Parts: sequence; C-alpha cells; structure tokens
Amino acid sequence: MINYNRGPERVVKITKDSTLILEELAIQYPTLVIISEAAKLQRKEIGDGTASFAILVSALLEKANELMSAGLHPNTILQGYFQATRKILDNIDALSGAGHNVIDKVLETVDCGRGLLTSSLKSKIVRASQLATKNGKFDKDKVRIVKKPGGSILDSEFVEGLVVRKEKVHPNMPDLLENPAIAIISSRLGSNRLETKMKSDGPFHLNFNIKDPRKLGAFRSTEKDLKMQSLARIKSVGANVLVSEQPLDDSVRSEMVDLGIFGLETVSKEDTEAIAEATEARVIGDIADISESDIGHADRLETSKIDLEKIVILRGCKAATFVLKGTLPQSLDEAEATIKASLTVLKSVQENSKMVPGGGAIEMSFFEQLNDFAKELAGKEQLAIKGFADALLELPKCLAENNGLDVVNTIAQLKKLHSGNSGSYGIGLEGCVDSVCLEPVVVKKAMIKRAYEVVSMLLKIDEQVMSREIPKFHKQ
Repeated sequence: MINYNRGPERVVKITKDSTLILEELAIQYPTLVIISEAAKLQRKEIGDGTASFAILVSALLEKANELMSAGLHPNTILQGYFQATRKILDNIDALSGAGHNVIDKVLETVDCGRGLLTSSLKSKIVRASQLATKNGKFDKDKVRIVKKPGGSILDSEFVEGLVVRKEKVHPNMPDLLENPAIAIISSRLGSNRLETKMKSDGPFHLNFNIKDPRKLGAFRSTEKDLKMQSLARIKSVGANVLVSEQPLDDSVRSEMVDLGIFGLETVSKEDTEAIAEATEARVIGDIADISESDIGHADRLETSKIDLEKIVILRGCKAATFVLKGTLPQSLDEAEATIKASLTVLKSVQENSKMVPGGGAIEMSFFEQLNDFAKELAGKEQLAIKGFADALLELPKCLAENNGLDVVNTIAQLKKLHSGNSGSYGIGLEGCVDSVCLEPVVVKKAMIKRAYEVVSMLLKIDEQVMSREIPKFHKQ
C-alpha cells in the first residue's frame, strides 16, 4: 500500500505491481533512482521480471559490499560477476524447453495469482495480439486501452477495432457505414485564421476592419466557398468520412450531411495518429494536397455508447481496444498495467518461445551450477561467483516468505531436491512442488543481463558529488 500526501490531497494506492511502486515513491538516493529506472526499462521492453530484477540487484550489491569489506577490489568482484553472468546465459537454453500451452502459462505468470486475467480476458489478449500483428511482427501500440469509471471490472469489453471517444458532428449523419473511406486533416477546413505569434504572449489574433457592408457579405461568401471547395475536394478522392483535429462550422456540418460525409471534430492528435496507423491513412495538413493514396479504409464504422458517453468504432482495421470499467481508479490502473505487461510478454514470447521452470527452480539450478563452477577457479573471482550464487538464492527465499512457508526448511528441502537432479522443482503454496509454473527464457535472460549491467555501473563509481539538495516530490 502506497500512502502519501499530494498537497491537500491524500493519495492511497494498493498494488502488487513493483513498477508502479517504484514510480510512485519519492526516491532521492541516486542508487535507488538508477535501480528504479532500470526496472521500468525491464517492464517496458520485456513486460515481466521487474520484482525479480530489483531483488537480484539489491542482493548482488549487498554481497559485493560484504566482499569489499573482506578486502576484494570492485574490479575483482565484477570479473567474478561477469563470469557468473556468462555462465548463466550460456547454459540457460540447455535447461529450457518448448512446453505446452505456452501462452496460458505465460499469462498466468504475469497475473501472479491476482486473478485479474480470467480465461475470457486471456483469450481477448491473445486475439488482440493477433490483430496487432503485421508481416509477422507484433506492434503492441496498436492495442488501445480506454478506461471508464463505473461498473464492475467484469463488465469490461473488448472491441476488434478502434474506439474513438467522440460523437458525430451532426445528428442526421448515419450511425453505420460499410467500407468507410477515411480522410484525416490536422488544419482548419477552408481558410486558416490570420494570426501571428507575439514573443512570450502566444497567438495574437488579427482582426479585419471592413467598413462597407457589401464587402463583409462578399468576404463571408468567399470564406464559405473555400470551405465548400475543400469538402468537394475530399469527396472527389472518394472519402466519405472526415476526421478533423480542428472544430467544424455549422455550415460545414450541414454541407457534409448533403454530401454524405460522416464527420468527427476536435479529435486529439493521439487519436488521429491511431486512426491513421490502423486504417493506413495519412494525416493531411493542406486539403489541396490530398490524394486517393492518403485515404484510409476499414470494414465498418458504427456509433455506440459506453454508458452515457457516445463513441465511434472502426471495425475491420488492424487495431484492438480494451474498454475497462471499474469502481475504483486503482482497479482500472491495475488492470491496464496487467494487460500492457501481458502484451509485452507475448511479443517477447513470439520472438523466443522457449520456457524454463519457474517458482525459483531456475535460480536454484544456477545456484548449484555456479557453486560447482567456482570450485574450478583458483583466484579470488571464485568468491565473487559464490556471492552471485548466494544472490540468486534470495529469489526463492522471497517466494517462500511470500507463501507463508518456513524459509530455512523450504530452502533446505529445495537444495536437496536439486542436488538429486530434480531441477524442475520450485516453491509453491504448499512448499516445494514439481513444475510450479513456466517462465519465458527471454525474461530470465533480460533480468540477469540487466542486473549485471546495473551492478557493474554502480560498483565502478568512485565518489558521489552533489551540489545541493533539491527537494523532490511524489509523482504528480
């Protein structure tokens, strides 16, 4: 539970997501800042293993401190750590296998017993990854998540398409369009407003001073004609849907109804880029430059509602949207983080589908291997390698403690099982269990490699120089 004051507001968050905890804490100590940023990078690139990474880095630094107190130089420690890391990365593939129902087991590992990933949600995440895959490459940015407070998390929906939280600009526009042709513009329709930018003052509008009423009517008529010409230009390239980042005038809306053009206005840049990516359209700055190659396509456009909020759905395009509902902002944030982590892990598994035993099994296997490897060396590096092995042992210790088990007895039993060639045994709710779960090789490799890199960087620091203390506040 994270509990702190943000001005007059009291902030309370309950989560098991280690990345969220690191983001929310007001960390000032430089070493912790580095570990925090590296953990966030682990989550962003791989999607899982952030808690294991933070535990391993902390244990490696603690062992390094003990070795330095015993007289070992940091370079000697790093040489031993490097040999241990290389030993693990060279041998981990030999302990891996293809496995069965890999996707389900990977998602169970991401869920970590929280019960957020139901069987229905798992299938939707897999379907979303399929929709966001193009030419064999998965782009997780094509999967959008829309959070809507209210209702239960079980009421969340999955849409095979793109959800835009906007309503049509005119009530007489149709609620359903088959095979829509979509034009996206970022500028105003017709003539742009005259304005200049004054230094430090932002936009400064220029006004016309027209004295003859006949010229005022002519000006308005010309301005309207320019807008109608722009709409005619859009219609001429075959578009029947206009998505604009700018507001549309009433006269333009009425003309769009007459021309059979469906319209959305004041669409955010993030949404227009998502629509362009999903429909293979191009965002146009000047209507005069529009061509048929700039038009995007989908199978269907339909209007709908999320509770009372009107939305537009583009179906049949390379995109997927999760509409999450929940009574508490914390539950929505937790569900969003879990889905994002699941998608990232699925992307990694597509690149390397090999799996290793989880529940601390792989760490215990390498604990045994590194201890045997250290005996083959005659130099001081063997002490560092043994320190690395002891640091790996912290991960199954944490699992035993979290499961409410006796840590000493459980670790002793696990050591005995692994010494008898039972390398698949890990720690579960009832103690040492065979094949507790499976974890992707790519997650373990990234965790081990990044942990060594962070520790190597920190141990090479000779002195810390700080000019003055700068107050740091919690995340705003």
